[in-house]
Amino acid sequence: MGVRGGGRLSRASGPFGHMLWGGSLRARAHRWLSTGTTLHGSSFDVVVCGAGASGIACAHYLSRTHGASVLVLDERPPLSLTSAVSTECYRTFFPGSPSMAAFMERSIDLLEERAEECDNAFNLNRRGYWFVSATADGATQHQRAAADTGVASYGGAQVFTRAGHGMRYRPDVSFGKAAMAARGPEHEHAAFLFCGADAIHEYTSSLPRFLAPDAASLLVCNRAGWMSAQQMGMHLLAQARAAGTRTLSPATLHSIKCNDHGRVASVLLAVPGTSCPVVVHCSAVVNAAGPYAGLVEDLMRSHASATTHVEDDSLKERRLPLVNELHAKAILRDTRLAVPVDAPMVVWSD
Repeated sequence: MGVRGGGRLSRASGPFGHMLWGGSLRARAHRWLSTGTTLHGSSFDVVVCGAGASGIACAHYLSRTHGASVLVLDERPPLSLTSAVSTECYRTFFPGSPSMAAFMERSIDLLEERAEECDNAFNLNRRGYWFVSATADGATQHQRAAADTGVASYGGAQVFTRAGHGMRYRPDVSFGKAAMAARGPEHEHAAFLFCGADAIHEYTSSLPRFLAPDAASLLVCNRAGWMSAQQMGMHLLAQARAAGTRTLSPATLHSIKCNDHGRVASVLLAVPGTSCPVVVHCSAVVNAAGPYAGLVEDLMRSHASATTHVEDDSLKERRLPLVNELHAKAILRDTRLAVPVDAPMVVWSD
């Protein structure tokens, strides 16, 4: 079970907030949507299938960093499917998986760069993750995680077993390289581990007491927090558009045409209101279709094989390891104000 402090985000705030919900989004759609008739016969370097956070981020970096011409297509408005119900949290603490930790370190570097360039319009914070346990088994798991060799490779964990350590939780921790340099060497650690009620109470004393009194172990992941994912996505979309990216919605991928060498030559798009598929020339197609990525992969494989007349059984067997997980999100109204509004993400490990 996880909980985080309230009062931290407003999906309708900031310069992109007015574009987040259905009616307002549709009213302003003409500002960034292309039509199938205007795109028929046009050419792009890349066509991205899917206008969720992944697809928009892909278009953003392809167009803005690499100068590619990009078309993003989706049957829905941007960020309106799984991206609209994401958890919106991030962390670098992945014991046992140094590759995942390194991947997230780089991802958060990019997130912080984007936040700094837009005056943090998507409310990125670094309040951290707290993993709390009241059992001996939970405390042992925390100790193993803190001692993990992968964690040691990106800062390790600092362990406190009694009061007097002088550490306090701060909800207003800044981010970015300059801010990190000003925070002191103790924050170079990937995590803090507080063992025992006294050590925990001293660290959490900057907040009203809300943890269970029997909490015996507190593992704090430092480079972690959350943001408004939709506002972040709208910022990326605005920057991508400024770099030349175009978006077509509603539209779906109908088929892919390859040349004699098996390279992508064009795509055919199904667009409502057109009597035949819209032809768009391109040299690459990106599958960023989220829960529909498996269907897009099947379409890409079948049409590529049919166009090139290549029968490669080994290629057919090497499918992308895609698994869709159904997640549920519950939001409880804290009528008793039990959780401080500036609390971090708290996970009860037991």
